[in-house]
Amino acid sequence: MSSSHGSFDALEKARAAAPTVEAGARIAEQERALPRESVDALASAGAFWCLAPKAVGGLELDPLSAIELFEEFSRQDGSAGWCAGIGAVTTGIVAAGLPDAGAERLFGGERLAICAGGFTPRAQALRTPEGYRISGRFPFGSGCRHADWMVLTATVSEDGDDGSGQQGVPEIRSFCVPQSSVTLHDNWDAAGLQGTCSNDYEVQDLVVDEAFSFRIFDGWKPQRGGNLFRASCVVVAYMAHLGFALGVGRRALDDLSERAFETQRFGTGVLLKDEGTFLREHAHELAKLRAARLLAFDAYGALWEAVKRGDDPSLRERARVAAAVVHTYRTAASAADFAFRSLGASVLYRSDRIQRCFRDIRAGMQHIVASEAMMERVGQVELGVAPEDMIL
Repeated sequence: MSSSHGSFDALEKARAAAPTVEAGARIAEQERALPRESVDALASAGAFWCLAPKAVGGLELDPLSAIELFEEFSRQDGSAGWCAGIGAVTTGIVAAGLPDAGAERLFGGERLAICAGGFTPRAQALRTPEGYRISGRFPFGSGCRHADWMVLTATVSEDGDDGSGQQGVPEIRSFCVPQSSVTLHDNWDAAGLQGTCSNDYEVQDLVVDEAFSFRIFDGWKPQRGGNLFRASCVVVAYMAHLGFALGVGRRALDDLSERAFETQRFGTGVLLKDEGTFLREHAHELAKLRAARLLAFDAYGALWEAVKRGDDPSLRERARVAAAVVHTYRTAASAADFAFRSLGASVLYRSDRIQRCFRDIRAGMQHIVASEAMMERVGQVELGVAPEDMIL
């Protein structure tokens, strides 16, 4: 697929930002959040708004171009790539889903809003005449320190009911609130993705107007945006994960290739570049990562072509994208493991870039989209025994 002018500009700006983002990676590790320079570099490339509809000023990139953009930032720094991808997905879904009044508030000014938060329901929202009253604590607010607005997702209930909704199907809504209205808990001290500032955030008895909420999952009806938002929100999120895993795996192997000219395993007296076992395994890891990238682009490309024709993505098309996500994570982790094993004790220092790749990809793999539970669902689809309403 050829890139649009907007996607070309975004990717070129991302590549030009590499010195800034790479320099900020170590600072992000220490501060547990991206430094301002890295945030500005992501913003200058339009990363946070690359999926947002053009109607609100976003780039609304096609999926393959967006994956390339997230891949490039993740190659520079896993935490920056994670914040770019997750921030773009969150902001894009908000920009597509909000009613006009809410969208105007967030995206009608000179500067488009950056959103953080998540779409998994973690609380109850009580519907009242004044709006929705919410109390709850929400985990994994990646990018919360540089975000303008936070997303809270909750199950809606009325006075006296349990929130089960009509026919036992709960109404799940996402709510957008200014970052200043939530309490950020400084609890993100993690084994990987340390620079993402994925803190918990909390609200107590916060009332949110209808204009700043929308149905998510069952009942999702985008208010604006083109073909991209006809796919499910889960499918949109896959773009961030594919780009992240591909970028981190690529960085691990790129750095290993450079260091093979100056590193030898202890006691061998032979540089890695001259060691047959290393060369063979290195070639295998490179080939596997390239193959995973081709699979990712093939699966997402097929889904995108269907959506562009006006079709809803089929369950099998969604399943094959989900399978590509899990496979890409596993392949990138194998690449990072190999790089880590090949370089001996030098990679034990937290400042080592390959150690950061090793930790970041493992942290990313803890996400539900990379789990074996997803592959069980894919297996059901491929055998033709999955329910049509399966979430993939």
